[in-house]
Amino acid sequence: MAIEISMVRHGQTKANVAGIWQGTTNSDLTHTGQRQVECLGKRYATSSPGLVLTSNLGRARDTAAVFGPAEIDERWRELHLGEWEGLTQAEIDERYPGEFAAASASGDVSFGGGETTSEMKERLVEAFFDLAGRLRDGERATVVTHGGAILTLLGAILGINMFGKVSRLANTAICNVLIGLDDVPRLVVFNDSTHLPKVLMDVELEGTHVVLVRHGETFANLEGRWQGQSPGELTPRGRSQALSLIEHFPPVDVFFTSPLTRAKETALLIAGGSRLIPEEVHAFSELGFGRWEMLTVDEIRDLDPLGLKEIEAGHDIRRGRIGETFGEVRDRFRDTLEELVEQHCGSTIGVVSHGAAIRAFATDLLGLSHPDRRRIGLLRNTAMARVVYGSEGPALAAWNIAPHLES
Repeated sequence: MAIEISMVRHGQTKANVAGIWQGTTNSDLTHTGQRQVECLGKRYATSSPGLVLTSNLGRARDTAAVFGPAEIDERWRELHLGEWEGLTQAEIDERYPGEFAAASASGDVSFGGGETTSEMKERLVEAFFDLAGRLRDGERATVVTHGGAILTLLGAILGINMFGKVSRLANTAICNVLIGLDDVPRLVVFNDSTHLPKVLMDVELEGTHVVLVRHGETFANLEGRWQGQSPGELTPRGRSQALSLIEHFPPVDVFFTSPLTRAKETALLIAGGSRLIPEEVHAFSELGFGRWEMLTVDEIRDLDPLGLKEIEAGHDIRRGRIGETFGEVRDRFRDTLEELVEQHCGSTIGVVSHGAAIRAFATDLLGLSHPDRRRIGLLRNTAMARVVYGSEGPALAAWNIAPHLES
């Protein structure tokens, strides 16, 4: 069992539209922001948000109202920006020349002489674990808060700096964190705004977009077997998952797939009647598990108890003694994808691959160490991730997005 904490960014505000740094200064929701909040409420119409908390700032409280009564906890507020609150970036640069660059370069940032990022991080971590301590197994909570607060907290509990490695959160986007029996927080959903129609999306990211998809459910998935590079077909449910994804799969300019049967079958189903024919790329194959392929964890423990202990201890050994390391999969996936991005600059690239292979790429992108790889959850079968290669390199824009599985 596990507990789940969802963090939701507030709806669009007038300050967001004007490019104003809000901080702890309030700004009313725009008409678009109000419509975003309505869409958020419809998304939760058939599922409970659980215990609802909100930042004390008006834009968060106005968003949280869609859930009904909410408990106010001011620790979930945005960073206080001192003299910079209510200013645009251009105004900050004009009035305080050079200070933005100097503050950004420091390890512990205090923008405008306000609250430091370490002070913000401390209160958010305290608020998060206080909330987690109130939940029992199987329970969930939803916190309506702010973009900077969410990214700061996620960085703290994952042990990385999220800024520069992920894109800006969309207004009313959802991020989900699970805490299991080991008490380790895991990011399982990032920047999910699929409840918003395109007309209400307020984040447009320039660059080359890559949409990553995990294959549909297989019989080995159901049996808990480590498939690796062994053949395996989709279950009837797996095929249904792929067909259901078609409605939500974005238009892509080029389409690639792992050559393994379960991925190819998924890609062909998604492609449907379109003219795009998925091209097979070996580098997008699953991690090779060597002698452990098609075995369950219990069977691996009987066959090679020392090898499994090394994996569980966080060592990146060759799986099944003759298979691949996590690092090898990460490198081949990343290097090949970068080549494709160069060849198709400015396009949207679709890739169907596998759980461990995609997570290996994502951990590299986020800067997670191998022992910490499980701090980001596996993609669900046919769930999507989006990576945007912009002028400053790749950034994770979304993770584990699957509106077709929810419905």
